[in-house]
Parts: sequence; C-alpha cells; structure tokens
Amino acid sequence: MPLAGGSTGMDAFERLETAIAGKTPDRIPVSLWFHFGSEHLPPETVARLHIEFYRTYRWDFLKVMFDYRLELPATVDAGHGIDLDTLLWETDWQAPFARQRDCLAILKGQLGDEVPLVETVYSPFMYLLRHVGHDHRQSLLDRPEPVAAILDRLCEEACRHVDALKEPAVYGVFFATTAGSTVAGSSELALQAPRDRTVLDRASGLKRFLHLHGAGASAADLADYPREVLHSDGNDLAELRKGGEKAIMGGLPHASLTRMSLASVRSQIAGAIDSAGRAGFILAPGCSVSPSLARRTMLAIRNSEHLDTTAS
Repeated sequence: MPLAGGSTGMDAFERLETAIAGKTPDRIPVSLWFHFGSEHLPPETVARLHIEFYRTYRWDFLKVMFDYRLELPATVDAGHGIDLDTLLWETDWQAPFARQRDCLAILKGQLGDEVPLVETVYSPFMYLLRHVGHDHRQSLLDRPEPVAAILDRLCEEACRHVDALKEPAVYGVFFATTAGSTVAGSSELALQAPRDRTVLDRASGLKRFLHLHGAGASAADLADYPREVLHSDGNDLAELRKGGEKAIMGGLPHASLTRMSLASVRSQIAGAIDSAGRAGFILAPGCSVSPSLARRTMLAIRNSEHLDTTAS
C-alpha cells in the first residue's frame, strides 16, 4: 500500500526503533487494533485474521490480540460468589497461553521479519477479572490471601509466556494494567504492582509498551514499572512528555473514532503531534477501537500526511 508522500527510506523496524530511542524517524510510526471476537476460533484462523488486517493497512507494528480465556470449572461460580479453592486447583492455567503461542508461531512463520509483532500481555489481576467478571472485583479484594495465591499462579504463567516469546523473536510486549487508574485503590495496587513488575522484569530484552488502562490512569504511581514506551488510555500527551518519557504512544480517541469525520480525524492527528512532538512518538488509539471502524478511516490514519517528518 503506497503511503502519503511516496516511498520512504526506513522499514517498519527501523522506524519503530528510532521512535522508541526518542528520536525522529522518517514517518511517525502508526498502528491501531481491535478485538476480533475470536476466542471460539482455532489459532490458525486467528492468525489469518491478524495477517489480513496487517496486509490491508501495513501498520508499523502488529499488536497481537490475546482473546483466549480460561476455561473455568463449572462450579467456580455456581453459587453467589467465586469458589477460590476450585479456581486455584482445578483451572487449566496453561491452556489459553498455549493457544496464543500457537497463533504467534503461525504469525511469525507467515510474516517473518516483515513487521514487528507486539504481543498483548495483561496484568495478572486483569487476567483474573477478565475471566471471572469485573463485578466480582470487590469480593476478590476482600479476600486478599487466597486471591494472592491465584494471582501468583497467573503471574507464573504470564512469565512463562513472556519467556516463550523470545524464541520466535517477537518484537515486544504490550503490557496492560489498571494499577494506575482512579478505580484502583491501595488494596488493588498492592495486589497488582509486585506481580506486574515481575512480568515486566521477565520481559527484559523485548520492547515493553506499558499500557495504563482505565479512566484517569496515572503514570506517577507506576514510576518504577520498567518500560520502553508509555501508552496511556486518554491522558494528555503533553503531560506525559513532562514526565520525561523517552517514547510515548497514543493520540487517537478510541471510543469516539468511529463517529469522527475524516476532517476531524486529520485534525486529531495534527493536534496529537503538536502535543507530543515528532521525536519519540507513536500514533495509536488509547485503547482497542471498535471493529466497526470504517476502512476509509483506517486508511486516512495510515496515510496521513501529518506523519511525514521529512516534509518541509
């Protein structure tokens, strides 16, 4: 797919590496992503969906969506709450990670070094809530000791998963956490933060995209989280810059993007670049966009003339 302004000198890896180093590439790297609703599909089909999506738009990196869930024992939530003992001892914790790695192996085999692959990895606490339901959040926080044992198990599997990413030479990890959001009180932060840092430390050697998920997510509480790129769900880019981050990512409003005209999209991109600057910036949505986002909108983002840093 031709880009606005014609051919450029950098490939996707060089462009992304330059931005992550805090420098200015030939074009500001750009990507976006959405959930394919693919948990019921085999890894071969999920990989094919990702490949077709990438090859249609030629993003500067492909964020691989991790939509496989734990197959919880039927008795885990048969009553009014969560049976934590059953959850801990009768869940096949490895299954979703194994299916995801099958998908990644296919992607790496098909795409090779064509595009950087960035695997999605969740905070162990986010994995737990995604599987048992966010409405159980407070009841889980009220039982910190058994929940800690479950989170340790999830942390162990997440670390094994990260270790496995280094064999097929996956480029990076998109690590999502709610630890810095306004809804995460001190008890949730205490459960999340040590395990989050364990997974991020284990991902050393990969490019770590730290995604602050949730309303009002703050980087201040997560200053000791290792990362190469800071990606925020809705935070002002100029404020992120003031924190001294070498590389930041964001700029596109994921929730309202489907309702925006092309003129508004172009204006949004220009404003994001003005706020973030051209060095050390990656254009992306604050979080997953709707799969109903129009093709013409995605093409307008991909081919935006505002991304060209070589224009006079």
